[in-house]
Amino acid sequence: MGGLCSIYRPVSHHAGMGAHEFQHTPTKLVNNIQEQDASPPIADTMPSYADQKANSYNLASELGEISKNRRTKGAPPKGTVLDGANRNFVDKEDYARQRAEIKAREDALSWDFICKRDASDLEQKADETLQALRMYDEQQVYAKTKEQEGYGGQKHPRFMGDHFLYNVDLISETKLFKVAERMPKGAHLHIHFNANLPPDFLIDMAMNQDRMFITSDFPLVPFVPSDPSDPFGEEKDQPGSLVPVDENRVQRRSLVPVGNNKDQPWYYHNFNRSRLRFSILSEVDEAKEKKGHKTCNIFSSDYPVADDTEKTGRPPMRFKDFCDQFREHYKKGCDVRKWLIDKLVFNEEEAHGWLQTPEGAWKRFNARTQMMKGLFNYETAYRKYTRKCLEEFVRDKIQYAEIRPTFMDENHLLDESGEVYKGRYRSKPADRKGDTENDNSLGVGIKVIMDIIIEECEAFQRTHRYFTGIKVIYCTPRSFNHDKMRKALNECFLLKKDKNYGPWIAGFDLVGEESKGYPLKEFIPELLDFKKRCRASHFDIPFLFHCGETLAVGNDTDGNLYDALLLGAKRIGHGFALPRHPYVMEQMKKNNICLELCPISNEILGLTPRVNGHAMYSLLANNVHCSVNTDNGTPFKSTLSHDFYQVFAGKADMTLHGWKQLALWSIEHSCLEDDEREKLLANWNKLWVDFCNWIVRDHGQFVKWAEEKRAQSRAGI
Repeated sequence: MGGLCSIYRPVSHHAGMGAHEFQHTPTKLVNNIQEQDASPPIADTMPSYADQKANSYNLASELGEISKNRRTKGAPPKGTVLDGANRNFVDKEDYARQRAEIKAREDALSWDFICKRDASDLEQKADETLQALRMYDEQQVYAKTKEQEGYGGQKHPRFMGDHFLYNVDLISETKLFKVAERMPKGAHLHIHFNANLPPDFLIDMAMNQDRMFITSDFPLVPFVPSDPSDPFGEEKDQPGSLVPVDENRVQRRSLVPVGNNKDQPWYYHNFNRSRLRFSILSEVDEAKEKKGHKTCNIFSSDYPVADDTEKTGRPPMRFKDFCDQFREHYKKGCDVRKWLIDKLVFNEEEAHGWLQTPEGAWKRFNARTQMMKGLFNYETAYRKYTRKCLEEFVRDKIQYAEIRPTFMDENHLLDESGEVYKGRYRSKPADRKGDTENDNSLGVGIKVIMDIIIEECEAFQRTHRYFTGIKVIYCTPRSFNHDKMRKALNECFLLKKDKNYGPWIAGFDLVGEESKGYPLKEFIPELLDFKKRCRASHFDIPFLFHCGETLAVGNDTDGNLYDALLLGAKRIGHGFALPRHPYVMEQMKKNNICLELCPISNEILGLTPRVNGHAMYSLLANNVHCSVNTDNGTPFKSTLSHDFYQVFAGKADMTLHGWKQLALWSIEHSCLEDDEREKLLANWNKLWVDFCNWIVRDHGQFVKWAEEKRAQSRAGI
């Protein structure tokens, strides 16, 4: 389908596709592309998978020869010079002509060239309009917004592509974002299911649950510094920081009764740094959790501080009581709902503060996922959440999604009384006690979760004809030991084998902070055995590994890229480190491996300060197939529309055709069956034409505005 790599690579997962590769020199490739026929109509730009032939322009064999020569101390031929090193020019016009020729050759190798070349008149007009809207936003939104003041009072103009969390409110005011929201995005391939919706959705449901409880890692009482001139100087080793906690000093110094210091910036420090958790508890579990504690009132100085392991402390307070008392202890004008929502999302300083690191950002991220867990693990919330997710997919113009729930033995849903929810089953559940990797039955917890997802999706699809549906990527923590990993792989295998659940399983992944869990190589025997079992059962469960989500070079985390390649991954999540591995990158292209880009996530978690420094532009320049994804929209204040906007913002010459190519690749590399993919492509193509018509019809007047502005600029006005 449209795109340079699509034409020059095999699509091996389709029947009848050749697995061979065609090698091309850059010159031959450029000539080949430039000599192809004129653009077909837009409806004909999507070749069927039955007859599509694809080869890849890649350097795998050449890089292999370089590697061989270096190992054998081979040397390149003498006298070789770079093209153009000794070039003479007749005049400046000749220089300009040759410069334009170089750019034209490079453009012909671009990842979005085929979509540009084959663009219909409608698409060209829509892209012209999109460029005008970009110009409008830069001049009328960003340039007219008050500058930010930085170090030493330096003024910093606002600009498109700045830190996402600085810009998120401005982005919603832009014309370009309104267009991004309307764009049909194809497939959303990388989304953690528990972190997709705006945080208020789960908070609002929790407020209506009588058996919902809340805990904190220490009391929410006024903070009292021993030295007001340096209020946080001796408190940097508090819960939630990067160094161990001195519990006695926390109790002694931060829980002392205090006078009227509510105007001091440090007064509410305990509220700001607290780590909260939620849980639905039965009466029996409530009594068990409260046993031995003097108080369960989080606003009391007698509330215990959690130890480093958090195996002690954290007695539960009824959430309704917490909400009722909150206003007595916190700032006037800030209600508990807003405060809790703010606790669930990143703010600018904690993401972009000058001392922040990826490790520090991940600590804050993990605290938020732990906070969300208890808001999500009861049947009422899970079912309503699933339904709302489907609605949000459609609202955000997503036609298909592959969701990533995390499955563990303790992942069972509760009912509203705090008892284990058993639900209705499509297949008879088994008792999980004593479960081993050789167990041939599925347990209660996973059946309940899968049944809810399937029931809600089937009901939703009956009233949304352009929504192809969802599939589930089985995810398990990369921190698991070998026994737990074998159990997880077995459970994934059994789901795929089950006639009721098999069609809903897209693949397998390991999740969690990549640098903290085990590297892929730790589980090679288990993963190879899993592939062998799948082959013997005549089905495929592709690996869709989180991989290369790191700035590290040369360690085990960075090395996950090697194992993802050798294990035959169909896609890899993030792949931020891939440009530092040119040979692996070319082999991934040769093997038709797609990257699941998550630009906003990578920025907030410290891999790049701004989107224009993201690795995706190097990957795309090397014709690596990519899709665009949110990863975890809840804590990042983002939707898929925001990520597509950021991709556009970070590249000055980004076009509508680039957006199109990314959407097409997302469909191509989805885990749909061929007939499902064909149907999705057909529906997407109709939606794309409607989208382009809407851009031209509703925003075409901005083309004239942009022309007038450029004319004024040339005239010096």
